[in-house]
Amino acid sequence: MSKSMDTICVHGKEHAVKDQNYAISYPIYQTASFSHLTPGHNPNGFDYTRESNPTRSLLEETVSALEGACDTVAFASGMAAVAAVFEYFKPRDHVICGEDLYGGVVRLAAVISAKNNIEVEYVDTSDLQALKAAVRENTKAIYFETPTNPMMHVTDIRAAAEIAKEAGALLIVDNTFMTPYFQNPLSLGADVVIHSGTKYLSGHNDTICGFLCSKDQKLAQHFRLISKTTGGTLAPFESWLCLRGLKTLALRMERHQSNALAAAEWLKKQDCVENVEIALIFSNYFKNIVDIPEKMCYKI
Repeated sequence: MSKSMDTICVHGKEHAVKDQNYAISYPIYQTASFSHLTPGHNPNGFDYTRESNPTRSLLEETVSALEGACDTVAFASGMAAVAAVFEYFKPRDHVICGEDLYGGVVRLAAVISAKNNIEVEYVDTSDLQALKAAVRENTKAIYFETPTNPMMHVTDIRAAAEIAKEAGALLIVDNTFMTPYFQNPLSLGADVVIHSGTKYLSGHNDTICGFLCSKDQKLAQHFRLISKTTGGTLAPFESWLCLRGLKTLALRMERHQSNALAAAEWLKKQDCVENVEIALIFSNYFKNIVDIPEKMCYKI
């Protein structure tokens, strides 16, 4: 029997490495390395925590289950996850980015990607004609947030996926603000999903983490190689903190939604407010539905 998203948030994914003591809260494997029962062989496949760790593996499996990914890699920050994505590209590759991006991503493109001779072009990805016009022969990826940080612009993921597919490019979507509870970009045609787990996934402002969720095994293996090589993986304790935070994700997102709608309805009634835009994300209608939420504008 498949588990609902609410159940996965609370109980996590069925872990391949079970706790021998059946702890309700999965243990923190606070260790740098693991013993080999015979030379070169650990029965559970763990050798060194930079590469893999049982606590982090459970978190990765849980986020994969929520996003419908074949694999997820947990990083020490959202920016570490973004940096791993850009390590995928080679000199003279062209990457189309949404024009409203988290500032750290813009800084990464200007400081690191430019040095590596990766061409980054900023486009309003909510304008599909502009997005399509920006595609070149050397375009390797389309990267955007939806909704964006901070302007809350929305891009049609399915339509953008068609443009990326025609160009033979990856579609990379930052799903931080919506979380897998309200939006699953992989089901809409995205190849990679990025999360800054620091925000809603962890939910308690006490840990920094990031995630790369892959649609296919080839991408997943590439990102695992990058994480192992560059060493930006998430530590066991922070992995446990995020697992704890995920337990209340469904409840928190429902409350975020109802609070935002109440604030918007109040603002509609204020004489000093000209208009209020509300992206309707009612969970009983839109949750797990693949279409983009309808956008309504109230003009006062």
